[in-house]
Amino acid sequence: MDWMWTGQYAEKMKTAVLNNEWGTIAQLMPQIAMKFSKIQVSDNHRLGKPWAGAFGRLTLSASKG
Repeated sequence: MDWMWTGQYAEKMKTAVLNNEWGTIAQLMPQIAMKFSKIQVSDNHRLGKPWAGAFGRLTLSASKG
């Protein structure tokens, strides 16, 4: 239940990104950051490059439907 908010923010962010609504993105980012403020990631955990190519995949999935 703690993560139910993610779906709502994800949809809002997806719409804003695909429509170049930078004002909406600027409003959403601090709200999302507050949700992650208490999360600590270990120094030994390496995330790699999870965002590499993400915009291309997002636009491709949006064009498919």
